[in-house]
Amino acid sequence: LAPPITPDITTSEGILSAGIRYQLPLFQGFAHQNAIALAHLAVKAGEIDYALKREELIYTIKSLYYQGLGLHQHKEALQTHLQALQTLRERVEREIALGKRAPLELLKVKSQLAQLRARLEEVSNGIEQVKTRLHALTATSIDGFEPAQEEERQIQGKPLVLQKLDLHLAQRAKEVQKAKSAIYPHLFFEASYLGNFAKGEGARLWQGGVRMRYTLWDFGYAQERIQEAKIQRAAAIHQAKAQRALLQAKIEGTKLQIASLREEVAALKVQLDLARRIEEIEALKYEHGRSTIDDYLQAVAKTKGVQAQLAQKRSQLSTQIAYLNYLKAVR
Repeated sequence: LAPPITPDITTSEGILSAGIRYQLPLFQGFAHQNAIALAHLAVKAGEIDYALKREELIYTIKSLYYQGLGLHQHKEALQTHLQALQTLRERVEREIALGKRAPLELLKVKSQLAQLRARLEEVSNGIEQVKTRLHALTATSIDGFEPAQEEERQIQGKPLVLQKLDLHLAQRAKEVQKAKSAIYPHLFFEASYLGNFAKGEGARLWQGGVRMRYTLWDFGYAQERIQEAKIQRAAAIHQAKAQRALLQAKIEGTKLQIASLREEVAALKVQLDLARRIEEIEALKYEHGRSTIDDYLQAVAKTKGVQAQLAQKRSQLSTQIAYLNYLKAVR
């Protein structure tokens, strides 16, 4: 379509064109569809990352709390031990004054008290460190540690870690499809409405149609992008298999540790009951002069040692159950 304008000379000089043009992509090799799909996958990946970070924070707080609880129970056992030794020291001092005991026995009790106070101070410092870390994570003050026990959650569904792997694989597959869009022809619908003006004359015209754009040769750039996307997808598949195997190994290993810790807790309960009976017997024997103070101090230390081990194993058991819940967590 040519406007009816004929300048004085055969040239385009003095012609003014103005108008509007509209272009609508009809087909671009599914580039836009794949870009939208990638955007949706990125949103889902962000949600899963947030859920994973949340579960990780919960596990970290729980593990610190159970660690603090174990130290708190250990401290209580040490304080009970300390009170028992202080009572024993007072009794030995009275009996020395009466000539019933040798001064050496008092020195042995004082030595045990000094060691116990040092250990008590060490445990107290550990508790304060745990409280500080919990305060940094929760922005709340921790006054004490109430007795608590973690329970294994019955979780149905795919763990968050596997959901993240599946989304990563889906993203890589979409990136391959997006890269392939460059090898397809691109179609556009175009329409325009123009006005040409020159020498005081003017004419208006419109036109419309479909335009196709196809790259015949780009020096292998498109194929290189496709190959790079395929390599990244293959690497993601390999990494996903390794991560799935690792997750399964962690779950099975944690379950074995939980079973082992439960057996240890049960055994320590039996040992604690026996140690308490032996301590009572040694106390009677020492009171009636049928055993030395070393035997009695050893029995007391054995009882408190088993109590400390039991508190530690219970703390480890709850921590491992919390870790298992973290590994199996779902949204």
